[in-house]
Amino acid sequence: MILFINENRRIVAYSESKTVEQVREQIENGSAVIYEGNFSFFMGEEKENKYKEFYYDGAGEIRIEYISIPAITLPEPSEQEILQAEMLLNQQQIISKQTEIDMTLAELLLNQQGVVR
Repeated sequence: MILFINENRRIVAYSESKTVEQVREQIENGSAVIYEGNFSFFMGEEKENKYKEFYYDGAGEIRIEYISIPAITLPEPSEQEILQAEMLLNQQQIISKQTEIDMTLAELLLNQQGVVR
């Protein structure tokens, strides 16, 4: 198996099908290593609010590091933003009501003209 690693020795990809000859250049420049064991990005346990990073230590061992996923906090909307949202909602409701009124008036006019829908 070939492990592809970055400059920090973090495993970024792996291949079970590539031969040493196909990746000779990467092996020589240190961006790939031959690994005799089994590897999968599914190794290790899943931990809540953490993701896994895999590192090759150079001596045939793989270390899993669990990295905390930072909580995303959204800022509270300002009073002005709340007022603007309320105004837009009110405008939308007014437009919707006006559309209903327009349709009712159109139907009345059509009925007066004797046009049946």
